[in-house]
Amino acid sequence: MFQTLPLMFETQYNELALAVDLLAERIRALGFPTPATYSEFARLSSIKETAGVPKAEEMNNCWLKARNQLFALHVQFLRWLKRLMTKQRLIF
Repeated sequence: MFQTLPLMFETQYNELALAVDLLAERIRALGFPTPATYSEFARLSSIKETAGVPKAEEMNNCWLKARNQLFALHVQFLRWLKRLMTKQRLIF
């Protein structure tokens, strides 16, 4: 079990690094300055970090709150996209 945890954490770290790079590329492509550190990304995020090591129930509640925030943002984006595509006479 112990050996699988470091591999899981390494995979998660690599995926996060790639996601941050992709996000930075998109921001630059839009002509805006990009955050240069993880702390800057965290400051701009609507999902806030938890300080310390929360107990299991609190950790689960934090995860659930973050998941709900992401879902709500996704719904907002889809509504915006549908309005945009309707204006452009595109099918969605």
